[in-house]
Amino acid sequence: MNSLALEENQMFNKDVINGDFLNYSRNFILGKARAGTDIVHYNSTLKYLIRFCGSHLKFRQIDKFFLERFREFLLTTNTLRSNAIKLDVNSASSYFDKFLTLVEKAFKDNYLMEDYTQRVDRIKNEERQREFLTSEEIEKL
Repeated sequence: MNSLALEENQMFNKDVINGDFLNYSRNFILGKARAGTDIVHYNSTLKYLIRFCGSHLKFRQIDKFFLERFREFLLTTNTLRSNAIKLDVNSASSYFDKFLTLVEKAFKDNYLMEDYTQRVDRIKNEERQREFLTSEEIEKL
């Protein structure tokens, strides 16, 4: 895959815009793994992305509207483990942030004509009240 998308005449190289974003993402994740970064959320993001768009996604298909549709998909889909349990908002937020990281990196690497991540709203995390056991409750266990 070519790493430079712009040709001398300022037109995008057809090989680049027809390249596979999912393969690009897999290579990015592999690089993160080699660097010792936790890649669990990146891998889950990729699984949801494949569930959303299938096994092929060309760079030319990615635009603001694609990002918005994927955002909505994450907010309404079920978990990968169950068709009956809706994906938690905070998980959707994490996966969408990882996806936006991939899109932004693709833009910086000249695979996309525009940084679409600046034009979409992120998913806001919901605050959660955590309950903890008291020392007395722990001793009773």
